[in-house]
Amino acid sequence: MSNLQSLKLKEIDGNHFWILLTRYELSAEKYANLSNEELEEYFCSKDIQIRNQYPPISSTLTLRGYLRISWDFRVNYNKGIDLVFFPEENPYINYVVLYAKDFEKSFLGYDDFVATDRELSKVKIPYHINDDFAKEVLSQSDSTKAQQEKFFNSRFGSVFAPLEISFEWFVAYWDLYANPLQSRFDFSQVILLPKYDKYLNGNLESGGVLTLCLGVIHSYKILPKDSNFNYPAFIPNLYNEEDFLYQPISYFKLFEPLPTSALAYTHSDINKFIINLRDKPSKEGRILAQLLSQTLQWQSLIPKYKKLQLMEDLGEETIFVALKKEVEELDKAKQAYYQENKSKLTNPLNAKEYLVLVWNIDSNNWAKVWILKMPEDKILSYDLYRVYLSDIGENNSTKDLENYTKTFLESPSKLKLYEGYIHTNGLGYLLSFGGDYIRK
Repeated sequence: MSNLQSLKLKEIDGNHFWILLTRYELSAEKYANLSNEELEEYFCSKDIQIRNQYPPISSTLTLRGYLRISWDFRVNYNKGIDLVFFPEENPYINYVVLYAKDFEKSFLGYDDFVATDRELSKVKIPYHINDDFAKEVLSQSDSTKAQQEKFFNSRFGSVFAPLEISFEWFVAYWDLYANPLQSRFDFSQVILLPKYDKYLNGNLESGGVLTLCLGVIHSYKILPKDSNFNYPAFIPNLYNEEDFLYQPISYFKLFEPLPTSALAYTHSDINKFIINLRDKPSKEGRILAQLLSQTLQWQSLIPKYKKLQLMEDLGEETIFVALKKEVEELDKAKQAYYQENKSKLTNPLNAKEYLVLVWNIDSNNWAKVWILKMPEDKILSYDLYRVYLSDIGENNSTKDLENYTKTFLESPSKLKLYEGYIHTNGLGYLLSFGGDYIRK
């Protein structure tokens, strides 16, 4: 049985015969006028059934629905705005990641076992590509001026607007667990949505691999705020791969605003293990607490291992094992440093004792933060690919995180240890957390 994800290109019978791609190819001039019998030379019966069931389509789709405008998942001042469009019920897509302008791109060739000119191999997308479009749409939406200012003065959060959008569509194959030493382009380093979004995710059930639909906007029309869209009540979501059990999720959960704050983890250079919390956004600020970094910025080691790979003519997996081993040794050295120097540090906290809540980020990349207690019975598990909150023993990590969030919203003083400033060089995004303060 296939891994049916909550949101990706729609499939037929659980197999990877995508309606969108197949119907597009069948719409080509080469096949458009052939009979079903003649098509059997090129397509299987399921593909031919798609032509009989759905009208021809081109490289441009025009659909109605809600557009989510949100800050991307980075802990940085200069970062992009994501446009995620959720069209109402249609045969082709559940969502599309949109861009306001065209961008540099290349395509997979036919020698890569692909059948259309829609499948991307590489993209280069400027971080500010959607800024002007977001301002234009929000100025015409039902958001108040104060709400618009709150959004653009924040560095997290989201707003929604009902639109009809025409866009040229493309397909990108996104891999969460791509080997960092691989030579091919890695979409997961450019498009962060599936890594951190609660529902639009590439998770363990999917093997970390998703098929994303990307789009370049050609035109749009703002629709009335009371527009009645035809969304299904629920979407399927796999939660137990071994037993093939599916838990439906309300489609309208997708329209819940993202929090305007976020949890972060600390990371440091491979030869520096301490992150300083200061009383003002400056290196001259007084140190309030010193935090043992939760990860090391091992990416700085990649050039060294790529060079070694070329010199020794070794495979990617062999080199990756060596890289992972060095990171593990550095992590042991980090912990030994903390134990040896703990008495000399100011209000020291070990890596498993805290989380960082980021409220906002100034133009010099200083983050206003709270240091929170780590959730009970939880550790942060970091590997070379992903940061995620993992459970211990029989605990339900999702439920525990809900309880942790509830405690924070109702009694933040129970979790708060310190507040101050940390430069974003020492922070990485973990997950959305807190409340939505844009609509309030």
